Amino acid sequence: KAQNRYNLPPCIHNNDEFKLQCFTQMLDNEKRYCGKYAVIYHSYSQAHVLYELHAAVASILFGLEDCAPLPRLLLHAFDGLKNAAELKTMHR
Repeated sequence: KAQNRYNLPPCIHNNDEFKLQCFTQMLDNEKRYCGKYAVIYHSYSQAHVLYELHAAVASILFGLEDCAPLPRLLLHAFDGLKNAAELKTMHR
């Protein structure tokens, strides 16, 4: 039986042993591996890497602080742009 050793909220551990086990295992893995590896929970992990790259580029270009996940960038809107300066001008 899994124990609530991560102080998970009741919506995760109330009467749901399987859910508690899943979250406990996830957090155990993060503790074990996060110093050396990036932990990705998406089944579409290749797309996730591209999404994270887009989010990082947008964060740098537009000076965004750490915030909620960014929407995916629609590439067709940026056809013909030569550099980041043009992109910044388009954004304003």
